[in-house]
Amino acid sequence: LREQLQRMGETAPGADAAARRREAIGRWSAMVGALTLARLSDDAALAEEILEQARSWIGERDAQ
Repeated sequence: LREQLQRMGETAPGADAAARRREAIGRWSAMVGALTLARLSDDAALAEEILEQARSWIGERDAQ
């Protein structure tokens, strides 16, 4: 977990190492949360919407 966060933090946007680490933790948490919620859903359309919106939200953060 620590190694993966470190790798993600190396490429995440941010002004300094602390900001990049915060971004990496937030992004990974969003990914895991979205996947968990999508798998819990018994509605395929809702599951897909959750995944699409999470991808979109993370992508918007890249543009900032």
